[in-house]
Amino acid sequence: MKDSKLFVLLRTLSADEMRWLNKFVKSPFHNSNQHVVHLYELLRKHHPELPHPKLSKEALFKKLFPKASFDIQRLRLVMHRLAKQVEAFLVAMRLREQSFEQDKLLVAELSRRNTFELFQKKTKELLQQLEEKPFRDRQYYKHREELYLQWYRHPVTNKQAVGMGTLYMAMDNLDAYFSLSKIQLSAALQERAKTLAEEYEVRYFEEVRAIGQTSFESPNLLFLLYSSLIKLQMAPDDHALYEKVAGLFLKVLPRIRKVEKQDILRILINFTSRQLNRGNEDYLIKTFNWYRTGLDANFLLFNNELTENTFSNIVKLGGHCQEFEWTEKFIHDYEGYLDEQIRKDAVTISLGALRFSQKDYFKTVELLANHRFQKTYQFLSAKTLILRSYLELYTVDNSYFDLLVAQTNNFEKYIRNNKSISPNKAEAYLSFAKFIRKIAKTKFETKKKERLAAQIMETKNLMLKRWLIRKIK
Repeated sequence: MKDSKLFVLLRTLSADEMRWLNKFVKSPFHNSNQHVVHLYELLRKHHPELPHPKLSKEALFKKLFPKASFDIQRLRLVMHRLAKQVEAFLVAMRLREQSFEQDKLLVAELSRRNTFELFQKKTKELLQQLEEKPFRDRQYYKHREELYLQWYRHPVTNKQAVGMGTLYMAMDNLDAYFSLSKIQLSAALQERAKTLAEEYEVRYFEEVRAIGQTSFESPNLLFLLYSSLIKLQMAPDDHALYEKVAGLFLKVLPRIRKVEKQDILRILINFTSRQLNRGNEDYLIKTFNWYRTGLDANFLLFNNELTENTFSNIVKLGGHCQEFEWTEKFIHDYEGYLDEQIRKDAVTISLGALRFSQKDYFKTVELLANHRFQKTYQFLSAKTLILRSYLELYTVDNSYFDLLVAQTNNFEKYIRNNKSISPNKAEAYLSFAKFIRKIAKTKFETKKKERLAAQIMETKNLMLKRWLIRKIK
């Protein structure tokens, strides 16, 4: 059976959540009809393998309506109704984890009913809860603005009373929410512009940056941090400012939520990575330490998973910084957080990269040469490491020359025959293989090395340019 929204939603549920969904669907409160309940029971038997080969449209319909002729529209209606139940269940599960949102809904309901004293008491309790937490972010000011405005709007609230500042408080918190939102999103847009060479005009940016800090009851460190980040993005050579921003981030770290930590860390890592690409080796250990900070503070994981790109970056940086023992431990400690479909390949490449950093070139080739990689980009990464390893081995043993040349020729053939590789990327890899071969051929010819180094410097689209230059020298 063709995949559907219902199957997609059900596959996201764990076994425990499926048991909760069983109670949810069958609860009298939700008034599910018998066909919806029956469909759920049929699908539950095959979860999470949905759609299941045994569950054709005709077979499902026959089980739901044994005496009726097949009607695809009737089946789709039952599936749609069950999908709506699953969506309601997901919302209920999310709300179950967010006690403050539950209390806000309760306050809204108390406001709707004739219970002003209870409504006012609960509103004050929620405002006090917000004060007791360390966060002074967009979410904090948004909650306060909504609670104060709802309090002001209640028909029993004396809007003429002296000292009744609920409307003023709503406005003050709205200003703070707007200022912090604007500066935070501006930093994200600025980073996007740096990465993708896009341009986007942020309206009211200068006004917010100029008077934004006055929107808060007391100096807001998060606003100051984002303002400083934007300055840093505009002044990439201001290394003193970078140190100031880095120190401020570490200071504010315990008082900001996970999503803000991830956003700010991404900007800082991109900044230090750009410095590395410009040849500033001082930022190598800085970039590595940011990843370690994210791991130590447990905010590099998203939905309890680590992306393959983050995993491989940490391994490469760990190898470059010669943190071999730590990096090997990281690979084994965190491989379980990788997507299961790419885990084995990602770990194999990472171990190969680590062995290469340790100058164990035999082990690098042994790990990577006989492994069958599923993805083209993984194969390219592995093959690049193999070619680099053979060049390193050839520098101390001339007998590797023929093998190295054969490997570069095979790699070029693979690149040219693989139409899934973009032309730009194919050119970069082909140039890399060509220069590997040329470096090998000029091993004993100093003058040719100088000309070759100049050719490499002039080649714009080339993988691992700085490494190739170092090999010539």
